[in-house]
Amino acid sequence: MAYRRVSSRHHGWRLQRVRLLSLLAVTVLVLFRSGVAGMAADPLATMGVITTERGKEAPNFTLPDADGKRMGLRDFRGKVVVLTFFTTW
Repeated sequence: MAYRRVSSRHHGWRLQRVRLLSLLAVTVLVLFRSGVAGMAADPLATMGVITTERGKEAPNFTLPDADGKRMGLRDFRGKVVVLTFFTTW
């Protein structure tokens, strides 16, 4: 069996890649284990997020539109509504 000589530059790159992948795997495991152990029964409820079941009516709320007029969720009853909350700090 013939062995091919690998340049030290190539070997260094492979070693760096293996170290990086190992560090990534350990980080993911640590985050996963700590997240699962400390996770509440319902994380959305902990954050105050209101959810509804499919087919149930969503809770009404109002927000100002671009002209300052208050628009409620009920104004769009029967239509598909996509909400995007965007901010820059």
